[in-house]
Amino acid sequence: MKQLKKAALFLLAVICLGSFALLPVGAEGVWHSYTYNNNGEDVFSPDIYEVEQVVYGAQMGLEELERLDNPQDMCFDNEGDLYILNADAKSVIILGRDMQAKAHITAFTKDGAESPLLNPTGIYVDAQQRIYICDGGNRRIIRTDRQGVINLEILKPDAEYFPESVEFIPKKMLLDSAGNIYVSAIGISDGIVLFDKDGRFTGFYGSPKVASTAELLADYFWRQFMTDEQKEAMASYVPPEVANFCITDDDFIITVTNSYWNAGGENKTEMDTISMLNPKGVDVLQFDKSTKAGQAISDNARYLNFVAVCADDAGFITFVDNRMGKIYQFDQRMNLLAAFGTSGSYEGAFLSPVAIQTYEDKLYVLDAESGTVTVLRPTVYGDTIHQAITAYSTEKQSEVIKPWQDVLALNANYDLAYIGIGSVLLNQGEYKEAMRYFELGHDSKNYNAAFRQLRLIFLRENLVLFLVIIVVLVVLVKGGRWLWRRRKSRKERA
Repeated sequence: MKQLKKAALFLLAVICLGSFALLPVGAEGVWHSYTYNNNGEDVFSPDIYEVEQVVYGAQMGLEELERLDNPQDMCFDNEGDLYILNADAKSVIILGRDMQAKAHITAFTKDGAESPLLNPTGIYVDAQQRIYICDGGNRRIIRTDRQGVINLEILKPDAEYFPESVEFIPKKMLLDSAGNIYVSAIGISDGIVLFDKDGRFTGFYGSPKVASTAELLADYFWRQFMTDEQKEAMASYVPPEVANFCITDDDFIITVTNSYWNAGGENKTEMDTISMLNPKGVDVLQFDKSTKAGQAISDNARYLNFVAVCADDAGFITFVDNRMGKIYQFDQRMNLLAAFGTSGSYEGAFLSPVAIQTYEDKLYVLDAESGTVTVLRPTVYGDTIHQAITAYSTEKQSEVIKPWQDVLALNANYDLAYIGIGSVLLNQGEYKEAMRYFELGHDSKNYNAAFRQLRLIFLRENLVLFLVIIVVLVVLVKGGRWLWRRRKSRKERA
C-alpha cells in the first residue's frame, strides 16, 4: 500500500512537471515581476500586481455591443467613470465602477447636423465631465457632452509660426488644472501644441531637442562639402513627435517619445525618451543611466515600444509597451519598482495594448486587438512597496522602515528596500547602520555619502585630540632639531 502511494505521488509529480514544461513560451512571465540589481542583472521578484478581471465588450451590459471595435484610448473622470473611445464603431462607451455601461454615445451632432467621428485616437474628460476627442480623420478636436452634442471644435491653427505644410492631425490630448489644452499631433516636431481653454492656439510646449550624436556630428561635417542635391538625400534630423503623455496633480506632464528602430527592426537606437515637463515646459526628470541597473533598464527597453503612460496620486509612473506586452512601473525618482507582463491571448497577457490608466490603486490596460480592459490590482507585496515609498515621499519617515522590512521578508533580494531603509537611517544620523544597508542594496553612492558623514563626525569628536597630537609632534620635532643642533655645535667647539 505504501509503495502504491509513493508510485502515485511520483506519477503526480511527473504530470505536474510535464504540464509546466508544456506551458507556452513566456507564459510564466505573466505572473512574475522582475527588476534589476546594481550589477545590471534581472532579478525575479514576487508579483506587484495581479489580474482582478478582464472585461470584454459583451460583458459591459450593452445589447448592441458584442465586442469593442479597435478601441484606441480611455480615461477616467473625477467620479470614477471610465470613458472608452471605440474607434471603428465611432462611439464612446461610459462605464461605471462596476465596469457596466452607463451610457453609449453613438452619434455626434454639431449645430443640429450629424458630425460623425473619423479615425479617432484620443479621448479626455475634464472636471465638468465634458468629453474631448482627437478626431484625426476629420483634422479636428471636438468637445461634446454625454448626448453627443458638439459645443467646441478646434481646427488647424491659423498662425504664422504653425507649420503651414503640415496637416493638423491630433493624436492624444489632455487638460491642465487651468483648462489649457495640450495636443500631440502627427508630424508636429516642434513640441506639444498648446491651446487655451477656449480653443485658441497659444504656441508650442516642451519643444524637444535633437541629441548631438557622433553620427549627427559627422554628417554635419560632411554637409559642409556637399552639393544641395547631396544634402537633400541625407537624413534630416528632426525630433520625433510625442507618442503619448499624461498629467500629474501638480500639472507636470510626463511624455513618451518613441526612438527610431534600427535597420533590422529588432531593437531601437536607444530607449524611448521619457520626460517630465514642469509648467514652464522644462524637463525635470532624472533617470540615471550611469549605473549598471539604469543601463540595463535602458538596454532592455530598446526592444520595447512604449505607447502610453499614467501617473497616480502618489506619484507612481507606469508605462505600457505594445511590442512585448510589458508594463514598467517607476517611483517619482525613476527607480524601477518592477517590470511585468508579456504578449499573448490569455488572461494577464496583451496582444496590442494602446492605453493605460490608473484609478485609486488599480491599473487599467486597454487592448485594441482583443477588445478588452484588463483590471490589475496590487498584491500585498506591491501594496507594501507603495506604502513604504509613499511614506518616505510625504516625510513620514518613522513609518517607512517597517513596510520595507515587510518587503524584505517577502523578497530578500529587493535592493530598493535596503536602500529605502538606509536612506531613513542616513536622515536620522545613523550613518554606520545606514552604510550596512546601502552595502546590502549595492548603493555605492549613498554608501559613500554616509561614510563621509561618519568621517566628519569622527574628525569633529576627536578634533582636540588631533590638535594636541599635532602640537606634541611639532614640539618634538622642533625640540629634536634644537637638541641635534646643540649637540652638533658642541662637537664643533670640541
